[in-house]
Amino acid sequence: MTRSRIAVARFLPILLAGLLTAGAVHGAQERPQIIPVSEIKAGMTGYGLTCLESSRPQKFQVEVLGNLRGWTPKGDVILIRMSGPVIDDCGVISGMSGSPIYIEGKLAGAVAYGWRYCKIPLAGVTPAGEMMRVQEIQARAGQEQKKAAREVTRHALRNRSRELARLLTSGPRTEESNARLRQSVLRMAGPATLRAPQLSFGPHAVPPTVSSLLPGGVGQELRPLLIPMAINGLSSAGAPLLSLLDGTGFMPVQGAAIAARGAPEEEVILEPGVTVGAAFVCGDMDIAGMGTLTWIEGDNAVAFGHPMFGSGETDIPLAVGHVQTIVPSIYSSFKLASTGKLVGRITQDRSSGVLAKIGEKAPMFPCKVRVRGTVDDQYSYQVAGYWETAPLFTLYALADSSARWEGLGNRYFLKAKATISFSGQEEPLIQENVYNSYSVVPPSMDLVVIPMEELLLNPHREVEIEGIDYELEVQPGFQAALIESVWADRVMAEPGSEVTVYVRLLEFRGERLTKKLKLQVPETARPGSRVDILVCDALADRMIRRGMDPGSFAPPNFESLLDYLKETESNKSLILRASFVERGVRYDGDAMPSLPPSALSILQFKGSGGQTTPLVTDTRETVETPWVLEGAQSLSIIIKERDPYNP
Repeated sequence: MTRSRIAVARFLPILLAGLLTAGAVHGAQERPQIIPVSEIKAGMTGYGLTCLESSRPQKFQVEVLGNLRGWTPKGDVILIRMSGPVIDDCGVISGMSGSPIYIEGKLAGAVAYGWRYCKIPLAGVTPAGEMMRVQEIQARAGQEQKKAAREVTRHALRNRSRELARLLTSGPRTEESNARLRQSVLRMAGPATLRAPQLSFGPHAVPPTVSSLLPGGVGQELRPLLIPMAINGLSSAGAPLLSLLDGTGFMPVQGAAIAARGAPEEEVILEPGVTVGAAFVCGDMDIAGMGTLTWIEGDNAVAFGHPMFGSGETDIPLAVGHVQTIVPSIYSSFKLASTGKLVGRITQDRSSGVLAKIGEKAPMFPCKVRVRGTVDDQYSYQVAGYWETAPLFTLYALADSSARWEGLGNRYFLKAKATISFSGQEEPLIQENVYNSYSVVPPSMDLVVIPMEELLLNPHREVEIEGIDYELEVQPGFQAALIESVWADRVMAEPGSEVTVYVRLLEFRGERLTKKLKLQVPETARPGSRVDILVCDALADRMIRRGMDPGSFAPPNFESLLDYLKETESNKSLILRASFVERGVRYDGDAMPSLPPSALSILQFKGSGGQTTPLVTDTRETVETPWVLEGAQSLSIIIKERDPYNP
């Protein structure tokens, strides 16, 4: 096969950019000869290719142990034992995903699966024929699947908002509830596919020739090899964010910086066995999921042998990699690697591997961060713009920059401003707010990550993020008050009356004081109904709106969504929310407030079928305070019949 040569030297950036734009960066490639699974028998031998150091693939030896039939519908896995330097000591290595395996000089497939805690280098191979099908899928790709995926993710985000709102309004905050709250907030940034269950086969399906070699006890399921998520530049302050990768197919590892950054890099040849990575962040921090190139044919390159996110269509930059060393581990040895030049874009992420288009560019956007606190510092990144992953990796960049020089667990008063520029809009979305927190992460979630998701997932038009500017001022100490208790001046109220709600606030290391809010009862409030009143901070109010308000998840048009996003309430606001059940019903979505009693009775009876719902009016009142507020308290009143003798 003719090999493709791509120079990734730093002293040729203009020439390389021109070549990538043109898309003609290498000579014609021939499809490799493939040996069918039906011809592969136990005892056959061959070799594989992978990078164990530098950027040059090394050869290792392979013996076939058998086949797993029906791994997936019409899908098989070839079981092999590998041998060779490093591999004999470390076993199967995370980062080998995609390493090509050749039997009788023909491509059999790619290393993709292994057993945890197994020092013997036993592996599962995805057959080459199944990997070839990714190209067929690419040819048939359409927009409908993308729309459906966004719809699913949009609903998942709404459900996570509801979960967060429930935690925020479920009573006094304790250390345990705050821990759950932090995890719930972080989950808002994680794409749904990150939490997809990992396919595995238990030992009962494995041939005796293999199961006899496996260690006893735990870890005998054959699973996709972990993908090393090489992170160069992540500080210890940002490390807690890595919990978002728990239980996924990624293994966060400290990435190795390219030696003498700014010096010319060695020439890398794009060929089977070379290390490649999905580049999510570049710049003052580098984040990439590392694997191995299986084969290259024309402008198409296939790698990994198993899914990355399993998201189907995708659009993430492909980078070449450089292996610094192999880190042995009882759990799972892995490649310690750094990323080099971007050489293409990953367009398909399927069960049998990922497909990349060599010479093409995936969208990335600049992300600039300025932090004023212990030090005055600035950071610059390029973030992959793919709609499903951009929010998560933007969070990594913003949060780690914010926490770089600040201590852990201190009290902070934070002033933050975010500017999000996006396609089709001359004016960017600008939001700013103040926060009290033991962490510097909340502003980046609230002002950047969640609005990004709402823009990227909107059902009206395609949006590409074009740039993010984020400013954070960090001051020691709190300027805070807790919503301690609430009560009303009455327990029963007539339609049209006014209720006074009293709120007791406890200032941080200060005094207790009381605020008053006025609640107007609608003239149409239904007698006998109960009114639940919630007094809460602005964060709880935002999560309730994001989880319940159709203005966020089902806006009538894109402009309405922008108006909704611009209505960011100050975190110094004290907010009262109440829902009144009114006379009448909502039938098939239409409000019917003035029905005669007979018709109302009939429709309420039919409501058991789901077409009729109570007619509810939501009321919201706001009072500004000098403090950043925290907490939520609730009470209820009963609507009574109007006194006929009351003038």
